[in-house]
Amino acid sequence: MSNEQMLVDLCFELALKIRMGTKVFEDNDQCGEWVAKELREHGFNTKPCAMRWGVLVDKDGEYIL
Repeated sequence: MSNEQMLVDLCFELALKIRMGTKVFEDNDQCGEWVAKELREHGFNTKPCAMRWGVLVDKDGEYIL
């Protein structure tokens, strides 16, 4: 697993844990969509895959595993 993927995983994990204690997002899906948008704006394109909220993808949308 790349360092970039570990950073992506950490971002989703932290946001979802913070969501548990706040009412900023209605549900986990909304929180996950927000994290994905923020990561995309900073050059980390992701999409959900199996049990993971975000896996890095290349410019063609193919998973970078």
